[in-house]
Amino acid sequence: MDGDSSRRPLGAGAVGDAGGRPAARGGDREDGGYTRRQRIVGLFAGLLLTAAALFCFALAGVHETYHRRVERCENLPQRLGLPAEMIVLAASDGTPLRGWWVPADSARGVVVLLHDLEGQDASTLLPQGTFLRAARYSSFFLDLRAHGHSGGDRIALALEEPRDVAAALDWIATLPEARGLPVSLVGISSGGAVAIRSAAARPDVAGVLSIGSFSSCCDLIAHGIRRMMPGARWLAEIRIPFYRLALVATYRTWPAKASPVHDIPRIAPRPVLLVHGGRDRVVPVEQAMRLAAAGGPGTELRVIDGAGSHFFSDDGAGPGEFDRAYRETVLGFLERVGAADPTEPGGPGAARPGVAPLVGCGSSCHGGAAGTAVREHRAAPCGTPVPGLAAGT
Repeated sequence: MDGDSSRRPLGAGAVGDAGGRPAARGGDREDGGYTRRQRIVGLFAGLLLTAAALFCFALAGVHETYHRRVERCENLPQRLGLPAEMIVLAASDGTPLRGWWVPADSARGVVVLLHDLEGQDASTLLPQGTFLRAARYSSFFLDLRAHGHSGGDRIALALEEPRDVAAALDWIATLPEARGLPVSLVGISSGGAVAIRSAAARPDVAGVLSIGSFSSCCDLIAHGIRRMMPGARWLAEIRIPFYRLALVATYRTWPAKASPVHDIPRIAPRPVLLVHGGRDRVVPVEQAMRLAAAGGPGTELRVIDGAGSHFFSDDGAGPGEFDRAYRETVLGFLERVGAADPTEPGGPGAARPGVAPLVGCGSSCHGGAAGTAVREHRAAPCGTPVPGLAAGT
């Protein structure tokens, strides 16, 4: 009777199987040799490995794309008939910098020209000093870090370059011939982004002309990834967050905040003119619209229909429609800045309140740590170290 299995209590079969082994619990039921818990752990581990691989891929992509130098060094002032000097400076982080100073007779303003970070350096834009000087504007053509004659080996997408502009502005402020003159920034593409961020930290900048700027480097890279993967949009959207993390890891700042769209409201009420090609495929016009929407009083957006990225020649001196439009736009904007009442808010000589440090370079973007400038009458070869100055990174 005791051996009659039919007399076991109801449910006793759940305690073990016929071989005496305990039955699997609800969360550990066997399925193809793996328990449910093991399958969940395996899935989670697989997702972590995939995420780590995507991050490493993005980090390598950022390093390969932006850890490099751009050295065009294609124009010299003596060949252009420009009375120029090469000025040696240092950014607040020690990066050695060089730029061409082209003075004008009886100057009525100073222009700092900032080249694109892809395929240009200061020498690319140097011919523009001809029409600027003819209009009585002194100009400074700055080689941003990792470009031309300046030091450094990493392009920083407007995250670190405001330090370079601060050094140039500090030097210009020491010139007796520039005292009391409005200083404007003119930037091309990524240089336009540098101009916006620099002016946000420098109340001594009277106005900004930005041509083809991106709204943030995150937006720039996201658009580039989507362009490269038109048939796999879902995969592009998965990759984009990892590239954002790679930017944070590389530059040790938050690119969404260290961006033109974040900083442009701080320029108001000084004049800001945003010019953008309606057919720009590298930086879509929607990013210019974002900048215009974020800008305060004094910000204006001008879209050139039918124009793409870099819609004018580098020297701005061509006879074509877009070159003429570029020259007229630059000189018209400088007239607007110079015509502002110096005592009015936003005027070139108005007192300006202090501004908070920029994300990504802190108070060093305000200047005051540029060191002593050195004048050179002849250009050194591209990338030549500056004696007595530390190399930038």
